[in-house]
Amino acid sequence: MFNEHPINNDNSKSKVMVYDKNTEQHVDTECHRWHKSYMHTPKFDSTIKKSYMFSGEQRNEIGEELPDIFKPYFEAVKKETDTIFNQVVINWYYKDHDYIPMHSDWTDGLVKDSTIAVLTFNEFVNEDDINLRTFSMVPRDDSIVKGIKLSIPLRHGLLISMCGDCQKTHRHGVDQVNSNSRRISMTFRNYK
Repeated sequence: MFNEHPINNDNSKSKVMVYDKNTEQHVDTECHRWHKSYMHTPKFDSTIKKSYMFSGEQRNEIGEELPDIFKPYFEAVKKETDTIFNQVVINWYYKDHDYIPMHSDWTDGLVKDSTIAVLTFNEFVNEDDINLRTFSMVPRDDSIVKGIKLSIPLRHGLLISMCGDCQKTHRHGVDQVNSNSRRISMTFRNYK
């Protein structure tokens, strides 16, 4: 599975479209991890004044079929969560400092209050030998529960489901950590 890593020829990371409120323009920005979108990925719309996390402005990835090696996991997560998913983003944490800063997921075009699920694969299954990355979640509004941070060690095979209006009420991320293990995550969504 780790041999499927979509390393670019120039070793640059994936790009995301970040909306700069000062210039009112989208900027193609290097991401803190590798990622690639498959299946029903929303097309980039420059008129939407929000950041866009999927594939920069490249159109050739939109609608691309999920690689065969990931299909059994796609089917297993649909069954486990009893949810219909039609889009997958695969994130590759290749180096020890790869991470995702705190954010809420892009929900434009998602089925209302649908589940977003994340499945973790670690390169080394014997987790006593590695420093695990951590999934963290905090309320978007400090007045809800000030200073509370949920931290979950990302063990091999862990499935996290974010349901309902979680993206409106909370932010989440994968902390930067000195890990000696590569990680792959599959994020599952259901778009209209």
